[in-house]
Amino acid sequence: MSDRPVIVVRDVADANTIKRKRLAQNAQLLTLTPAAAAVFVDDQSYEVIRTTSVYGDDLHARTVEHLKDGLEEFDRLARLQGLTDTQIEATRITYFYKLATASFFWHSLRGFTETFWLDTRGKLKGSKNFDEVFEGVFGGFIHRRMLKPEVDIANLEQDGPYSALHFGLLKLYKTRMDKLMKGRKKLLIIDKARPSSQNFAHAAYKQDPSLVMLLSRPLPKSLLKTVINMAGSLVLMRSKKEFTGTRLPRYFFWPQDVRSYMPEIEGITAGVHDEFRKATLKVSKKYLEKVMRHALGHELQVPQDIARLAPDIISTDSPFTGFAISACRTAKSMGKQVVLFNHASHTPQTEEPSKTMGNLWASLGRLYNEHSTILAARAPSIAELVKELSPHCNKVMGVRQTTKLAHPQGSRPFQILFAGNYMGVHNHIPWMLETPDEFLDGIAELAQAVSQIPQARLLVRVKVNAKPECNPETLRKLLPKSPNVEISNEGTFKQALAQSDLLVACISTTIDEALGAGRPVLLHSTRGRYHHLPGMSTPPTAAHRSAVYVSGKTPLVALLKGVMDAHRDRPLNEAELKAFIWPYTTPNMDEFARFVLGAPATQTSNTKTV
Repeated sequence: MSDRPVIVVRDVADANTIKRKRLAQNAQLLTLTPAAAAVFVDDQSYEVIRTTSVYGDDLHARTVEHLKDGLEEFDRLARLQGLTDTQIEATRITYFYKLATASFFWHSLRGFTETFWLDTRGKLKGSKNFDEVFEGVFGGFIHRRMLKPEVDIANLEQDGPYSALHFGLLKLYKTRMDKLMKGRKKLLIIDKARPSSQNFAHAAYKQDPSLVMLLSRPLPKSLLKTVINMAGSLVLMRSKKEFTGTRLPRYFFWPQDVRSYMPEIEGITAGVHDEFRKATLKVSKKYLEKVMRHALGHELQVPQDIARLAPDIISTDSPFTGFAISACRTAKSMGKQVVLFNHASHTPQTEEPSKTMGNLWASLGRLYNEHSTILAARAPSIAELVKELSPHCNKVMGVRQTTKLAHPQGSRPFQILFAGNYMGVHNHIPWMLETPDEFLDGIAELAQAVSQIPQARLLVRVKVNAKPECNPETLRKLLPKSPNVEISNEGTFKQALAQSDLLVACISTTIDEALGAGRPVLLHSTRGRYHHLPGMSTPPTAAHRSAVYVSGKTPLVALLKGVMDAHRDRPLNEAELKAFIWPYTTPNMDEFARFVLGAPATQTSNTKTV
């Protein structure tokens, strides 16, 4: 336990405030993200503590247990309180992330005698009482999520109030849209046009150019934004050009007005006796109450909206919200096709706590749920996991979503591409996904190893908009510099992959992309807690090699040199890739779209399964 006070620095905004006001006199700084730590990197007067120093593997494992016990308890208490199925499912998903984040703070802040934090007005608050510290730090975190709902899993953007003019415009808009859509098949993409749903939409459009593709969106609070979005969508509907990217016409949804107070949350909290979970519910009360209210409002309103729209197909890869759950459930009950695309999830696990954590994550509905008619699995490992978790599921369909790429030619350095993933503290996935600081450490370790191999070159790509905690500028400040290590997001990922010889990641859809492209993969993290796929952990030879390698047991430099020698100018063959990618007899996205457009809805016995 440290006797010196500590200031919790949640993000770059906190960091800039502390530096500008010189608030850290005689205090240590606990930065929750690399981007926050990078603010102080050029000033040696600040003593920075990173989360890897206070939140280790043992605490990751404890958080998994917190989640397991908390979700089981919530399911029981929520049913006793009479919440609807949609309310339970939507609130459970949100509670999962809030429990994980709360557990992170509960453990990380325990080792300090006095802790300070910035409140919502940028004022420094502090206490030696842990309950006050937890409520202040975690509560402030929750408040920020509610102010920026577009980055939160619960998507609490739809909160009104709406004016009579809003609904007047909406009525006119839907009347006009009805006329433009008359007699045409409709595909509704739920929540976001992520890559899988977006590619499916384009494939379906190629099969049926008269198909109307719609993106679900909440009704904006701003009247001006409402007018702009509606006008833009009507222009797209009348356009003769093929829809591109995420520029799709929007169809607006909003929850029905229901009671603002949800006494059920009080009953659930009263039934909890564990100190940690009770404190978490107390701090999260308003947030969870809002999720319950929206879920109930959508459960009442969405059946009417879906009945009017009558989409022939719904596609989604993020059925996390009350709206998404209600829309999928309603469409399925109407006999429509509901396609669930798996996105960036995990694979079958045999060791604990990976297995427990994987099952909990899958229970959020991202892999399979009862509201879909087809589960589109992007890789054999996903189909295997769904069948393990739901043995009687007969609606899994393999879909080839990757393209084999030509092998790079010519005399050049061995090109290593890092394109991994992590989860920020606000949507913490313990044990399986790295925290931002762990993610940074993994890249640093890889960069250090590559710097010792002159014949290799490392290109580091990171997500910028969705994952600001480890942006390129931050990495350039914090990573060791080497002439054969570059940090760049120039061009597309596919272009970078085409020029690479090896992909490095811990858990990401880029792993599937690389294997589908015919590139070997190295699964690397400094902790080595989770292994996305089985692979070799010793240096390969030309006669004995693999498509997948796992770091940890062999010094990283030796492993990389072995991979270079075994794979340089020798592409992977079908036998080496067989266990990881779908065979060519599996439908690609165009063939899958043709199948979905022509298949009888809800008749899963006719679904082509794997």
